[in-house]
Formats: sequence, structure tokens, C-alpha cells
Amino acid sequence: MPLPRLALAPLAFLALGSSFSREEIVFRVKADTTLERSLKNQYSMELESMAFTMNGEELPADAFGEVDIRIEHSETYLVTDAFEAVAEGRPQRLRRTFEELGGKESSSFSSEGEGGSDDSGYESALEGKTVVFTWNDEAERFDAAFAAGTEGDEALLAELDEDMDLRRLLPTGSVSEGDSWSVEPGAFACILDPGGDLGLEDPKGEQQDTSVQDAALRANLAGTITATYKGQRDEDGVKQAVIALAVDTNTHAEQDLGPEEVPEGTSGTGRVEVRFLLEGELHWDLEHGHALSFELSGENGLTTIQTITGDLDGESLEHVQTMVFSGETSFSMRVERK
Repeated sequence: MPLPRLALAPLAFLALGSSFSREEIVFRVKADTTLERSLKNQYSMELESMAFTMNGEELPADAFGEVDIRIEHSETYLVTDAFEAVAEGRPQRLRRTFEELGGKESSSFSSEGEGGSDDSGYESALEGKTVVFTWNDEAERFDAAFAAGTEGDEALLAELDEDMDLRRLLPTGSVSEGDSWSVEPGAFACILDPGGDLGLEDPKGEQQDTSVQDAALRANLAGTITATYKGQRDEDGVKQAVIALAVDTNTHAEQDLGPEEVPEGTSGTGRVEVRFLLEGELHWDLEHGHALSFELSGENGLTTIQTITGDLDGESLEHVQTMVFSGETSFSMRVERK
């Protein structure tokens, strides 16, 4: 039954009003702007289960006694970004100074009343250095180079990422409060590794080349990231767009084990599977066009599968060890204009 003409009027008014409530959440930082970013990423996890199979036969769960493994890890960064030139939707030239880069990890292991612990500290050769990111129109990417007067290992520049505003999480068009959009799973890399691979290493420990594994973990990101526009807030006189995030992502990587990791006459592979189930918010400065704060936290899971095959003492061997860890993780960022 057709609605009376008067009943249609309010609907038309609402439709008209909704068009004015749409918001563009975009990068619009002006040249000569300086932002200071404080970031912290941390996780904790403990061993949930462990299983072994020998030539296809599963060993009893208590074959190696009760094993307990716990790990706590944190990283903190302080970065200053000076925007020297800006193009539409992105910087043209960005000068980034890595004021502070560091991390720490503590782990403990116990089995049958015996165990031990280990504490590690992480440093980066990029700390205190300045890198300039320049947009390359022809290649459609940013070229990174140490600033004049700054010396460093050129290899450290290869995996750096200019975007620390999480632009990959933004909507592609204007949105109204309540609108949702899907973010491609690969964008989670900018949360896992803000600014890219910053070269954190334990200067006192044995250095393992994890570049192949790390690249695979980034390349194999899958799952879902859903963003929802929650409307505007005015905090301390700053008009902010609030984007809620729901993350259910996973990834994996495989790598051959080195000869020092397996018995003579055998070979092996290691597989790592990771999953994140997280929620949080990105607050965006609507006037100045950049991220203002970011919080994301929830559950993480890690499964490691080590397979060793070959001949040992004249007999065929296939040994598989599976360890499942569970825990919690969080990511945060605060941004101040200087």
C-alpha cells in the first residue's frame, strides 16, 4: 500500500540529512609538520600442549614429563617524522629519526622439577639515525636512504616501511557512522611491524637469519580484518574519527633446518603457524589528517612443527615434534604534533 505523501516527507529529510553526515577519513598532513610517535608492542604466551610422533607412532603424552614454557616479549619505539613535502593522500618526502628502538624478552623452561630462565635485550643499529623516504613516481614506491651526515648499513633500509599512520586501514571513500568495510589481510603487516623491519637484535645472543621466515609470514597473511566507523569524538579540542577494528588473521612459514639443528645423516624442516584474534580502535585526527592513537589487543596462538627425516644408526627415521602456545598480545601508538 503506498504511503501517504506526508509520511514520505520525514524519510526524504532523513535521507538528505544522512548525505551531510558522511565523513572522509584521509591522510592530509601539511608540509613542514612534525609528528612524534610512541609505540609499544608486547605479547606473552605459554606452552599449552606438546606432541611427538616417531615413524608415524605417537609417543605417550607423559613420555617427557610435565613441561612448562613461558615467554614474555615487548618492544618500544620513539620515532620523529618530519614531513618535508606532501602529495595527495601520501607524503612526497619524509625525514624519519629513530630516537629510541629497543625490546626485551624473558623466557622460562621447566621439566620434572628442573629448568632455567633467560633474559634478552634487543637493540637496533638504526637507533639515533635519520632516514629519508622519497616517493618514486616511476616505480610507485618510496625509496629509503640515510640522511646527509648519517652513516649506516644500507641493508637495514631494504625492509623499512614509510607508512606509520596505518593508512591501509582507512576506507576508500566517505563513510557514515555504522558503516563497515573489509581490510585486506596483508595490511596486518603494518600493525605487526610498524615502520617495517627495524633490525632489532640481541647483541649478546647468537644471531639467526630469520629474514626468509619473516618475509613468508608477511606474504602468507590471511583471514579477515573488519573496520567500522564509530563516529566522531571531540577530545581536548581535537575532532577525531573513531574506527573500530576486529582482527581474525593467521599466517605461516616453513624453513629448512640447518645441519647444526639436526642429527648427522638427517634433514629437517620447521613450520610456524600464528593466529591473532584482536579488537581495538584507531583514532584519526580529522583536521590534520593523520593517526592520533591506536590500540589493539586480544589473543594470539603459535604452533611450531619440527619434522626430521633420514637415516640414523642405519634405520629410517621420521620424527615430528608439535608445540602449541597460547597467550595475549597488544599493540599501541600515541602521536603528538611538535
